[in-house]
Amino acid sequence: MYAAWAARVAVLLAELAPHADAEVTAAALLAPRAGDLYRHLRVELAMPADRIERGLLALLDGLAARGVPQAPAPGRRSIS
Repeated sequence: MYAAWAARVAVLLAELAPHADAEVTAAALLAPRAGDLYRHLRVELAMPADRIERGLLALLDGLAARGVPQAPAPGRRSIS
């Protein structure tokens, strides 16, 4: 199931920001939906589900407004 979601999100991101690494960005966006992380946020940090949703939506709004930064060339590290 994860692979299908990752592929779909990557396709959408490629349309939104063609210069970005859509696969890596899709994985980052889907990470909060991973069972271990979601359980950590909800149980250990007592974070409400709507807060997680709002955070992801804000991230997507930011991507749509500004695009995704271009990944550094292979072999180069980007430190800001």
